[in-house]
Amino acid sequence: MLRSAFVGKLKQSSTKRSVLSNKPVKSLLTSTTPTKRLYHTSTCTNPDSLHKEHRSFTTNLKVSPVVNNVTVLPEVVANLETSASLIIKKITKKLFVLLFKFIFALVFSTVLLISFLKASIYSFYLFQLDDPLNQFYSEQLDHFVQYLEGTDRFIKTISAITVIAIDYFLLLSDSSFNPYYWFNEKVDRNSEEFLQLKKLAHLRNAERLKVLFSEHKGIYIKYGQFFANLSGWIPKEYVQVLSPMKDQAPRVSYEEVRKVIFQDFGKPVEELFKEFDPTPIASASVAQVHRAVTLDGQVVAVKVQYPYVQRFFHSDMNTNELANKLSIKLYHLQENAENIDALIELNNRFNDEMKRGFFTELDFHHEANNAKTAAKNLSNRKDIYIPKIYDDLTSTRVLTMEFIEGGVKSNNIKAIQELGFDVSDIATRIFTASAQQVFLNGHFHADLHSSNVFVRPHPSDSTKPQIVFLDHGLYLQLSDEFRTNYAKYWMSIILGDEEEMKAYCKRLGILDHRLYQSIVMFQAYDQFGKIDASVEKPLTEKDWEDFFKAMQIQKDAFLNIYRNMPEAMVFILRCDNILRSLNNDLGANVNRFSIMARMAAKGVATTKQKATTLYSRFMAFNSQINFECRLMWISLKTWVLTQFIKVFGYERFIKKQEKTVKIEQDVDIMTSSQHYAANYN
Repeated sequence: MLRSAFVGKLKQSSTKRSVLSNKPVKSLLTSTTPTKRLYHTSTCTNPDSLHKEHRSFTTNLKVSPVVNNVTVLPEVVANLETSASLIIKKITKKLFVLLFKFIFALVFSTVLLISFLKASIYSFYLFQLDDPLNQFYSEQLDHFVQYLEGTDRFIKTISAITVIAIDYFLLLSDSSFNPYYWFNEKVDRNSEEFLQLKKLAHLRNAERLKVLFSEHKGIYIKYGQFFANLSGWIPKEYVQVLSPMKDQAPRVSYEEVRKVIFQDFGKPVEELFKEFDPTPIASASVAQVHRAVTLDGQVVAVKVQYPYVQRFFHSDMNTNELANKLSIKLYHLQENAENIDALIELNNRFNDEMKRGFFTELDFHHEANNAKTAAKNLSNRKDIYIPKIYDDLTSTRVLTMEFIEGGVKSNNIKAIQELGFDVSDIATRIFTASAQQVFLNGHFHADLHSSNVFVRPHPSDSTKPQIVFLDHGLYLQLSDEFRTNYAKYWMSIILGDEEEMKAYCKRLGILDHRLYQSIVMFQAYDQFGKIDASVEKPLTEKDWEDFFKAMQIQKDAFLNIYRNMPEAMVFILRCDNILRSLNNDLGANVNRFSIMARMAAKGVATTKQKATTLYSRFMAFNSQINFECRLMWISLKTWVLTQFIKVFGYERFIKKQEKTVKIEQDVDIMTSSQHYAANYN
């Protein structure tokens, strides 16, 4: 390219510089114009001598560049290079100016648009244009502002995720593009200094998430509560910072409540209720509860959904889906890029399942129907109660139900004991009712945490407890085929029937039946390659650390299980984990395994008893009796083994099993860290 430039310049200046002309060398040498002469004028007139002198001169000029057979002097080259350098500098300067103007225009436009967005939202609520009673109220305007608010929430969420990503990038990335290490020395990742820096980064970013969740409310509160329950799965700093969100829920003003009721019923509160307490008695992530009295004098609890929940539900779910993908990509680009496509696939499935669950939960008609179905299914249990639903005072965002007096939370040990009840008995009743819903009814409550389960004295006999199930928004209906197969699978686990377990997992497409068993039971395989199904063992912090090792070793197996696991199984495991936590909170140590196994056997027998023949019914009854006997035998063996270990110690028991390996305190309780209980919450 430079060569072409030279040629062009040379051709343009051929009339001024004879050295660059296309004339023969001889004519140049004989030129009479002093200013045009290239070198000293020769006094030799002999042509031969002249050619010799020319050859001598051209030999001296052999260092000069040649362009198109034309010799160029060094001074000319220097001038042209200087000109080219100036041109490049001018172009570069113009590009930088244009880039600066573009960035300035982009920033200015962004600030202008965001200012317009916030000013529009502020003005909308300042003049109460969201109130249907306002004469200037317009649905089109309301939808437009809803779109603006969704955009604002999207910008804030993505901005927060980006800031968190940059924070971790500056700390974790060893890339040469990381400006942090341009001015600081790289820290050893195994040093205490680096671990402290990482801990501080976790705390900073957890606080950022908490601020984001608290500001946006709605399903963001759900996400905060979800993360707070992931102890052992995410850094403990996140659990520590987000845990208060489990008990802290937002509240809206009474005016907002009045608007929701008027929008859903077309009548003011005064025309629907005789009394209505403006102060909520409870609040959750999507709604708050008010005490009220109906026109006929019935005391009721009115659950009113926050107005912004459905307003932003779809946009918030889409935003969170995008934020989750971005978080996974950014994190694994720093740590480990393997299996990122599979992780995104699993993340998408989880979000789809939660989206369906949340959407159903937001329609209070579904909750009302779930409550009525549950009351019918549990009508044989006098110790379980479902509050009555008032259909004429129930809408999509308002649910009116019977008010429960004198109830305490199911994890409040002191209050339960003050009522004169045994916590183990309470836990047993709760677990039995939940197992009945899964294995017999096929319609179960998937969110039985302590705030949704109350204990009160039985209205007919105050010496006996009654368990009250609340918040029936998240239910799942199981098919008879799934319910029966799952019941059989639980029976095979308790009886140690490997062939039946393999067959069940094969039907699901799951390759590792032992790993699936440990996931379902939240238990690890011992050093003998077995799971003790006779008793549920509490999980320690060390157990959760071992779980992560197992995840790394058997990553493909875990992904295979989660891909092929039925959707219903995800919710069952979630419910089991909540009940396991309740068992730990109560310190009851009730054997949930035996409770679930007995109910599973009853579920299988009930299915068989639907047959019309007397023989089929007899065989079903015989099967249940046989299972009960085997379960009693397993329990007896477990009791004998427990007493043996208490008397002689665990090492003596190992020797009795003809094991030569001494079990030390730090023994890995898993088979090469391959099998461990997974907590799919």
